Amino acid sequence: MKNKNFKIIMLSMLISSTSILAQSSGGDVIYRRSSLHLMTIESESFPMKEIVYDAVNSMPFPDKYNNHTIGTTSFNPLDFQLTDEERAAIPELNKEKSKLGALAGETVQETLTEEAILAKRIKKEMSYIITKYLNDSKIANQLIAKWFNRSSEGYFDDQLIAERGQYDASKKATDVAKASAKGSQMIDVAGLELIAKTFLVLNKMNYFKNEPVALAIKVAADAAIDANAEMAEPAKNLAKKGIEKVYEKTKDGVTVITNSHLYQVHWDDTVRNAFNELWIDASWPEDPAEKEKLRAAFDNSDAFKMKYVGSAKAKSISVLTIKGRTPEDMVRIATIRNVNNVFGKLQKKYEAFKPMVQLSTGGDPGPITAAIGMKEGLKGGEKFECLEQSIDPKTGLATYTAKGKIKVDKTAIWDN
Repeated sequence: MKNKNFKIIMLSMLISSTSILAQSSGGDVIYRRSSLHLMTIESESFPMKEIVYDAVNSMPFPDKYNNHTIGTTSFNPLDFQLTDEERAAIPELNKEKSKLGALAGETVQETLTEEAILAKRIKKEMSYIITKYLNDSKIANQLIAKWFNRSSEGYFDDQLIAERGQYDASKKATDVAKASAKGSQMIDVAGLELIAKTFLVLNKMNYFKNEPVALAIKVAADAAIDANAEMAEPAKNLAKKGIEKVYEKTKDGVTVITNSHLYQVHWDDTVRNAFNELWIDASWPEDPAEKEKLRAAFDNSDAFKMKYVGSAKAKSISVLTIKGRTPEDMVRIATIRNVNNVFGKLQKKYEAFKPMVQLSTGGDPGPITAAIGMKEGLKGGEKFECLEQSIDPKTGLATYTAKGKIKVDKTAIWDN
């Protein structure tokens, strides 16, 4: 890209089909990032669970998103199991009824503990359990409340909306969303470009010991060698020694598995209107009883929902015998790598979740660079589409026009 009009360029992380934003009309680009809340789905016991959770909790927040953390950061699926009535109302689970029912059968009971039966059921029903948790706990209400700095009294304001949206103070509505001001400009713009791009990622971590798997692989490989009639005995012995070395190196470790589920705040005209009807602030309404009524109505409203976007899974094998590293070190490293990997998969798979990243340089002279690298899954050769950003001065809404493509240089990837 040699066009000197590309003064500010941004990158939307659509790995292999990524977009880049450029503003050609001068001035700073209006950089409205998506917002994110992270949660952990509590898991059953597994090796080094405390170390895993400590590693996850100590990871830096993803810097391509606004930190939209609310008070709740984990939940236990055991506390939100489906009732028989809830299962009966879900067609997909009814199709699995015979399989789920078999878990309580005589044959299965002989081989599975009660804990294992429960774990299998929860695994099959996890997506429905998550939905039940999100609805019962009013997570969407909490995420929307944070957008409007909701106080302990239930009062809203537009400070965070204005800050993240980079709205000029002269364009701010004085009374953002009072019932008498439905469809205010601030809520219209903020809803489309900010609130609707609020995401929740729920991570479920698990580990299992490598030794049983490594042993099974070794036994199968040894058997295949023994069955090879064309292989001479010395060659067989040499091959088995190699297999034994691999087994010894990998057996004393664990495999990290992360299942991540991506949700998004549902926001449209109906939801916006419902929010407007529940607006209160320090000056409005004047009647304390009406104010309390609206406060309680927001807390209990079912108008605000999270919608499911998709899921991704990542697996990392951690060998615990590397010189200079303790087993705890290796588990932490594997955990962090695994969470980054699954996060990158979510970004690649789901268009709405792909973040924008501002490029540091562009045009002549010098290369185009951006603050993304190996952590985000770049390997070299990925293509990014260039878009020109324009801001409507009346509405504040951004529009984008495709202008070209760039390609990642394999020799200049940032190891972050």
